[in-house]
Amino acid sequence: MKVHTIDDMDRLARKAIKARDDGMCRVCGAEGNQVAHVWKRRHLAVRWTPENLLWVCNRHNIDEPEFYESYIGKDIFYKLELLVMQDHSDHLTQEFLSAAAKRLKKLL
Repeated sequence: MKVHTIDDMDRLARKAIKARDDGMCRVCGAEGNQVAHVWKRRHLAVRWTPENLLWVCNRHNIDEPEFYESYIGKDIFYKLELLVMQDHSDHLTQEFLSAAAKRLKKLL
């Protein structure tokens, strides 16, 4: 089994989300240059969940989860919120990281 580091996962997420969103900001349609996390990176349960990630421009990397709700939909927003609220202290296991990497690679 490949050992995944946090840096590996962040690079994979960036590449996968840019590919999924065709390099365009999901908010305004301009050329994007970064990944925005609906629920911020500190929430490991959703840090690499594709539904939690959007490719955006500098202007639209907003530090308010509610800002992105209309871009991902209420159902997905609340599903992610429930995951964030649960205790996920075990989410840095290699099994968790491997599963997250597999979901991201499907976007490439």
